[in-house]
Formats: sequence, C-alpha cells, structure tokens
Amino acid sequence: MDNDAHNLQSLVEALDDVILELTEQSVIKRVWTKDKSKLFMPPEFFINKSIPEVFGKFGDIFIDCIVRLLSTGERQQCIYPDFDPTKSLWYCAKFQKIDSINTDARIICIIEDITAKKEMTDQLEKNSLELKRINNLLEIGHQISKMGGWEYDTISKEVFLTNQIYEINESDPHIVINSINVPQSFDKENKTKLLKALKNSLDKNIAFDIELELITAKRNKKWVRISGVPIMENNNVRLFRGILKDITDIKNNQLELIEAKNLAEQIARKRTETLSIMSHEIRTPLNAIIGISNLLDQATSSNKDIKEYVDHLRYSSNHLLGLINDILDLEKIESKKMQLNEAPTNLISLINNVYKQFLPFAKNKSLALNFHHDYKTPESLMIDDLRLTRILNNLLANAIKFTEKGEVSITLKTLVDQDDHASILFKISDTGIGIPEHLHNLVFDKFHQVHQDSHRQQEGSGLGLNITKGLVRLFKSEIRLISKPSIGSIFEFQIDFKKALPILKEKKSNAFEFDFPALPDFKLLIVDDNPTNLLVATRQLSRFGINANKADNGYTAIEFLKKEKFDVVLVDLHMPGMDGYQLSKYIQETYPETKVIIFTADVLEEVRLRLKEMGILYILSKPFKPEEMFELFLEVLEVK
Repeated sequence: MDNDAHNLQSLVEALDDVILELTEQSVIKRVWTKDKSKLFMPPEFFINKSIPEVFGKFGDIFIDCIVRLLSTGERQQCIYPDFDPTKSLWYCAKFQKIDSINTDARIICIIEDITAKKEMTDQLEKNSLELKRINNLLEIGHQISKMGGWEYDTISKEVFLTNQIYEINESDPHIVINSINVPQSFDKENKTKLLKALKNSLDKNIAFDIELELITAKRNKKWVRISGVPIMENNNVRLFRGILKDITDIKNNQLELIEAKNLAEQIARKRTETLSIMSHEIRTPLNAIIGISNLLDQATSSNKDIKEYVDHLRYSSNHLLGLINDILDLEKIESKKMQLNEAPTNLISLINNVYKQFLPFAKNKSLALNFHHDYKTPESLMIDDLRLTRILNNLLANAIKFTEKGEVSITLKTLVDQDDHASILFKISDTGIGIPEHLHNLVFDKFHQVHQDSHRQQEGSGLGLNITKGLVRLFKSEIRLISKPSIGSIFEFQIDFKKALPILKEKKSNAFEFDFPALPDFKLLIVDDNPTNLLVATRQLSRFGINANKADNGYTAIEFLKKEKFDVVLVDLHMPGMDGYQLSKYIQETYPETKVIIFTADVLEEVRLRLKEMGILYILSKPFKPEEMFELFLEVLEVK
C-alpha cells in the first residue's frame, strides 16, 4: 500500500464516514468505511462503477460537484437526503482533488452523516425565526402601546433604553442617556417623585409604579407611567428593570372626564339652586294667596258670590301649587334624590281616604267611583303613604278627567300573603276615551299629552304619568297600561310590601276643617321678612287661640329672645342679613330649651338634609294647610 492509501486508511479508522476514491471520469476505484452497514450494498459492488450507476438520480448532484472541482480546483460539497424516503437521514458529500506524480489525479469523496447536525441547525434556524417573530411582535406591541423598556445599572450608573423610549422622549437614539441627564426630562416636582420612588424601591427591595409628567427633548409635555423592579445580586440591588409607557391620551381622557363630571355636577348644582330659588319665589306669594283664601273660607259669610270667588281662588292657587310640586318631584326622580320613607300604614284606610277625596269630582261628572279589595289584604304594611297616595291621585285624576260616562274603579288584589311580606296588585280602570296601542309608551313621556281628534286636549302639565312611572319604580315596580280607544284604560302595578306590627289606634282630636280647638297656651315668635306671610301666619294662629310675637328679620328676633322666653320660634329660611340657618343655630346654642320650626317655601331634599344635620326635625312648608300647622304644633308641644 502506498503512502496515500495508508493515509486514507488512517483517516477512515479515525472517522465514522464513508470515503470514495474516484477518477476524473467519476468512476469509483475504492471504498473505505469503518461501518459497512452504512453502505446500501457491499463495498465490492461499488468498484469500477460510475457515480450515476451507483447513486442514480442523486448522482447528478455528485457530478455537478466533481465538474466544479475539476474546473476550479476548489473543494466542493453538497447536502442530500437518504435514498430511502422512509428514513429521515441527511448526508454531506465533500469532494477534494488529490494530484499524484505516479498516477492520474484522483478525487476523494467523503460522505458524512449529518442528520444530528442538520436537526440541530434546523432547530436553531427555527428558534431564530421564532425569536425574530416574537421580537417583531413585541416591537409592534410596544409601538402600538407606546411603551418601551429600560434598565439602570446601580454601579456603572448606565441607562439602557429601547427605541420606543427614545421615540416617546422625541430624542435622537444615538445620544447616550445616563443617570445624569435622565432627571433633566422632569421638572422639580416630578423629578422628586421619581427619585423618592427609586430610593424606596432600593431600600425596601420592592417594585414601584408611578405616573409622571415628562418634558421631551423637543420641550413638549407628556404623561408617562414608569414601572420598575429591583434585580438583586449578592444581596444588593444590582439593576433596575422596567417599562415606560406614554399615557398622555389616557390622562387627557381622564382629565376631560373629570372636567366633564365637574361641569355636570356644577350644572346639576346650578339646576338645583335655580329650582330652589324658583320654588321659593313662587311658593312665597302662593303661601299668601292660599293662606288668605283659607282664612276667607274659614270666615262665616252669607254672600254666595264671595264664597264662590274664594272657592275658585283656592282651586286655582292649589292647582298652581300642584304644578310646582310636579316639577320639583320630577327633578328629585331624575337626580335619584328621592327615597322611600316607609312607616306602618293601614293600606285599606289609605285607599279609602283617596277614594273619598275623589268622590265629589266623579259626582260632578255623573260617574260611578268604585273601590274593590279582597279580605286577604294585611292590616299593617310598611308603606311610604305620601308617595303611594301621589301615584293613586295622579292615576285617579287622569281617569276621571278622560272619562265622560260610565265608571272609574280602584281594585286591590292580594297576590302573595306570607309571614314577612305581602304582594299587592293595584288596578285603576276607567270607561273613558282609551288610548291607541301605538301611543301607549308616549303617555309616560314628560310634557306629553296624547292628542286625539275625537277628544279635546285636556288641561295639565303632561308631567303626571311621567312622575307616576318614576314613583312606581321607586317602589321597585313597573306600571303597565292596557287600553283601547272608546273602551277605556287600565293602569296596573304590583308592589311587594314588608309587613308591620298591627297599628295601635290612637285617639286623635277630631278637628273639623273650620272648627279647630284651642292649642295649649305657649309663647311663640314668628320670624319672616315677608309682611303678608307674617299676617297670614299670625291670623291663622289666632284661630288656634295663639297670639304670636312677630319679627321681620333675624336681628329683631334676637332682641325679642333676649327680653322674653319663648317656647317655640317659627323661622323663615331665606331672609336678608341673618338667614334662617344662622338664626336657628344661634337659638339652638343660646336657648336650647326653645323649639325651632322652620317655616319655608324651599322644599328641596338638600334643604331637609341640611336641617336634619343641624338637628332640626320640624318643618312647615309654604304654602301650608291649616290642619298641617295645627297637627305640627300639637306634635311639638307634646315633645316639649
């Protein structure tokens, strides 16, 4: 064996590859391999056969490499799969020309099994592509979310920033940013917040998350959110890593929402103030009109014309008061300031009172007014009688108004009667003009009346049914309408009431409308800047047997209090100089034994809450009913 052959044999023993010796004509002269199982046929079958004869279609790949090798003299290689498609094996054939003095040039082909290397390379390439895709997605995500990453080295003081942070800061990415020039991006207040957050995170080894106002390289202001976590090394904070996010749009939206909220609250306050002023200014003269008409009505008069005039005066003034109350109730419902004030109530008695109130109106139109109920209705239920009465008043007034012949009925049906609660169905029906089905929803709209050519437009504000719907919802129920033109209408709703203990029958003074008994003797001071209201109140009180002192402002009232001891002071709220709130507080602090009754035309809920916070429980609203004034004084004097 010559030297070359010996060297080749040594190479074969060192490698696990297959080695072929070829002529320049691509004929196989020798085959070497340490493991003959790597050959697809015995080695001797390769000898003196051409590459295409042995390798078939793969031979073309080898021939191309040999041609390039002979023309360039440079080593060549090719990668190809196993001949057997069922095997997932890959090989690399490397070709090198060996010149010899004694013999023709030879070509050495080393075939290496690279399956493991290729799998590793393929996986590496796949991982690289996956990493690139993830980085691209992160890049896009950061761009969309306007967020970048940062790292701060506590030892070198170096700061690393991603491209997004440079974009947020509107600065050149080639500029080196470190711990010295970072604080320059913030004003004094925000820089202090950042340094405090970093120090707290450093001292306590905790993450931080703050919002700051950033001054960009172009001197624009932006809101940013900076979050960071400390990275420990040898029990010391070695690095801070975190994100910086541009939250300018979010912050501006928040500020706009806050501004809009403040504006809405300001408008609501202004609306409440306007309603309060309007209510006070209208109810104050109404108090005089209704008060004087009540006094005239209580006076005995044989003149039928005067009696008729007074009746019309009372009706018109009470109608105007009803419209004002409608507007105030609507405001309370829409602002969700109205709450139920429940107390033990006899439901049948309550409905009977409402029924009797409307009997004269039904009689005037020759209508039958009926009240039906079953005998399962509990005697005592927790009811807000004021709100429930208002609902029934509105529905009965409408039913009688729009019914020209036939009847109007109130029906109660007990659907559930259990130990702790009862469910009652209320039904108000009439045989009136009825409402077409496509207009059913419209009747509950505020300031709306359904107009039908067959019937004249009725008077009214158009608020009654809208308020009724809101009041029924206050009882956690819904009102339903069943109606057909020329047949009539049914309004019904169902309310769940809690049961109450049986109501003890109290002996109440049977005060007839115009024949009030005398009140117990007591000292009373009335404070009101309106002379007509003073006149009405004192004249009405004189009918109760009380001669009251009068003061037209808070300062005069204080002079009275210094000279005499009063049991009760009736105080108007809105007065020039010292208002009713100030005067009431002065009386409470200086004369704690003296009872204060607020006498006001301001009936908004905010006023009552403020008075309640002051410890004032007694309020007489203007305009007042004589019987309401009488009952309130009885209550105050009983407490005294």
